[in-house]
Amino acid sequence: MAANKEFVVAVLDIRPSANEDLKMKSVKLVAELLKDKICGGRQDFVSFVLLGTEKTSNDVNEHVFPDSYNNITQYENPQCPTWHMLLNFYKFVNEEACDEGEWLEALVVAMEVIKRGEECFKFQRSRILFFYDFNNVRNSYDMFDVIVQNVAKTEVELVVISQNIQYVDNPISDLPKVVFREGNKGKHQLKSEDFALQLITNCSAKLYNLKKLKGVIYMKDESNVKLKKCWSENQDLVQREIKYFLRGSEIDPSETDLIEGYMLGSTPIPYDESLKNVKERYEPGLKFVGFMKRNSIPEEYFVVIRYIGLCIRKA
Repeated sequence: MAANKEFVVAVLDIRPSANEDLKMKSVKLVAELLKDKICGGRQDFVSFVLLGTEKTSNDVNEHVFPDSYNNITQYENPQCPTWHMLLNFYKFVNEEACDEGEWLEALVVAMEVIKRGEECFKFQRSRILFFYDFNNVRNSYDMFDVIVQNVAKTEVELVVISQNIQYVDNPISDLPKVVFREGNKGKHQLKSEDFALQLITNCSAKLYNLKKLKGVIYMKDESNVKLKKCWSENQDLVQREIKYFLRGSEIDPSETDLIEGYMLGSTPIPYDESLKNVKERYEPGLKFVGFMKRNSIPEEYFVVIRYIGLCIRKA
């Protein structure tokens, strides 16, 4: 089997009680991710899971635990991103919503989607983008330890995204520390945030806010060419040095991350292969094609000739 590059499953929180800014920006970010993969021509696979739907439609509920994992809906079979899939995604996120559904169960459903996809295809890496508002809603954590152990055993990269995240100084490592913002919170919210931090620690996952995430799942590669003239040699030498930057910070992308193309707004567009083809060259000047009847030519083509004739007669 040919190795695809990446398998991404995005879990989106559509509950009415969830933060509206989080819901709106999560849909926008996933849509931008799809556009990036479509325009880049990558053979990646993508799928989605919705948390907080009126209906229940997922493999775990259907095949494993029919009495639980409710109010979670997964997208149809994973597939390579297309423009048709993007249109279907916009329809999919508008499912009838409710405030039921648990975030740990949505994570299990996403892991099951990854598992079934890896049974059919071979991927270089798998990733879950988990958008969730850890608000003051009751959740069950009876299976937390089992779920964390199963996630930790896999090589799936887990990225948790919430709007209530901030970065503080860490005096020990001198690196920013990710924490939930302080404030007036209910006991269910405090409990959810506590278990979320345990999940991040035990599974070596990543926790981001929406602002930081834009540079993680969707980015534009920028390259600067630096010409250096060396006068110390016997002959003048010019050295070409290529570096890549993302939002002002130097990065080291792999060859598979680079494409030859141009930017259309915020979307990278690869060059058409046909542009590299050698085109037929013609000799300069007018070329005689043939004759045709006068009445078969539209009158509009003779307007200029008539004006010229009038000018001549008046002269």
